Amino acid sequence: MGQYYYPIILRQRGNRNYSQCFYAHDYDHNGLKLTEHGWCGNLFTETVLSQLFNKPGRLFWFGDYTEPEDFEDSKLWEIVKRHYKKYRIAVDWSKPYGDPSRYTFNNYSHPQMVNKRVGRFILNHTKKVFIDMDRYEEIAPKNEWTDSPLHPLVLLTCTSNGRGGGDYYGPDKEDCGCWMGDLIETQDVRPNGYKDITEDCATYDDK
Repeated sequence: MGQYYYPIILRQRGNRNYSQCFYAHDYDHNGLKLTEHGWCGNLFTETVLSQLFNKPGRLFWFGDYTEPEDFEDSKLWEIVKRHYKKYRIAVDWSKPYGDPSRYTFNNYSHPQMVNKRVGRFILNHTKKVFIDMDRYEEIAPKNEWTDSPLHPLVLLTCTSNGRGGGDYYGPDKEDCGCWMGDLIETQDVRPNGYKDITEDCATYDDK
């Protein structure tokens, strides 16, 4: 069976957590599986990442086969699971995909779809590293179906890769999820004092 993914951006205001959750079918009817939408230039993936432009958040590319043991911090697992369940309840699933009114209940917003990348650099503030997406797209292997590389941030932040069809099983699959829950931001300015790991990431290949 295929595993479906629901990206979640978790932020904190004071002692309270709030989130943005996303559903791939709402964005150009993208597929819900990881490799169906997790590539550079995909409208769904780029829309999610646009919400991190100059606005850091903790990103979880949340798979519905995720288990508590996937989280080192049990409290974080409970927070993410609660926000995922709240999102599933909040959406009016009787309305058609892409209809913003599906998200008017419970204060959930429906960000406008973007058709290009917003923010050249991906910063991991937790690990103090960055990826230059211009350079990444030049050197990373192209997917034979999309003629674009897999998106490194999707793979690095996914919660439960390897449990279903459509997951990533290529080179360096053991790295999938190693950024899960880290503080992530995208911006157009090259960061100072952060390590460039672009070439280290340009090994993902789903051919």
